[in-house]
Amino acid sequence: MRIFRNQQGFGHLVLFLGLAVLVAVSLVGYRVLKSTETNPAATSTVSKSAVAPSAIKNRADLVQASQALDNTGIDGNVNPSQLDSDLNSLL
Repeated sequence: MRIFRNQQGFGHLVLFLGLAVLVAVSLVGYRVLKSTETNPAATSTVSKSAVAPSAIKNRADLVQASQALDNTGIDGNVNPSQLDSDLNSLL
């Protein structure tokens, strides 16, 4: 078994394989990030049809209120300066 005595270069092989795995994971992450940036419809497919009930009396009202909260758009109408002042007033 003289084949296994000379193991020089094995560290380089491990380093190369680790680098290949790191590059593969980075590439997949980059592709996922770019696909969500270019297609905003992929991240939000919620319809604006649910209206919150005035009082929650049963499970159906709870589900309807949950859907209304899910459908509420919070990113489109946010004024950053107003948000900053509101957050600072809480602190």
